[in-house]
Amino acid sequence: MVLSAALDSGYVFLTLVGILTSFTDAEGTFGINFSLNSNTKVGVTVIPLFQIGLHLKDELLLKNIREYFGEIGTLTYNKDMIFFKVQSLKQILTVIIPHFDKYPLITQKRADYLLFREIVLKMEAKEHLNMDGLKGIVNIRSSLNLGLIDGLRTVFPNIVPVVRPNIDNTKIPDPDRDEKLMRSFVEYFGCGNYNLKKDQDKGEYLVGKFSDLSLKIIPFFNKYRILGVKSLDFKV
Repeated sequence: MVLSAALDSGYVFLTLVGILTSFTDAEGTFGINFSLNSNTKVGVTVIPLFQIGLHLKDELLLKNIREYFGEIGTLTYNKDMIFFKVQSLKQILTVIIPHFDKYPLITQKRADYLLFREIVLKMEAKEHLNMDGLKGIVNIRSSLNLGLIDGLRTVFPNIVPVVRPNIDNTKIPDPDRDEKLMRSFVEYFGCGNYNLKKDQDKGEYLVGKFSDLSLKIIPFFNKYRILGVKSLDFKV
């Protein structure tokens, strides 16, 4: 049984890993900032940034994400938002990069990650400390996120943006696997139905009987807590 075997093997641990990658796809940022600094040989300090920003209602979740990463980085607050930020090159190299290499992003955010990763590896090789290496980093940065701000275009007028990686996220990686998992819900819970919507290439697991919801579904989610704001929907 797919679901039972997954739970028995400790698969529930992947809940946080999964939502971490999902939240990064939706709310994460991979950035490279530049700060003018006359004390450096090239006159510029390069600052890498990994960030996830969530509503204050998800403060506990973001703290759990930071704990998962080993309490690295900082938590900052701005009005009704909370941000988890990592700017240490060492921490990004040893913690952030290995995580997203192992658990890849699936949206166009992955293109930003790959460009970010390339710059970070160049920084590890100290290429940002000489002008030729810095120019190469700026060329990559100009294709990252929304590109360079006008001020940096003035400092680096001869920019040649690199080609952004092409991320094909229009296909379901393994629809048969997803269908098997969804159908296993019927077997595991002993209730509900799986309905395949062929015109939309997706399916739904539905439980509508009150006794099944109260005796099977609700006890399950009381045992395996939902993380994030979605937990409020469950409580209602």
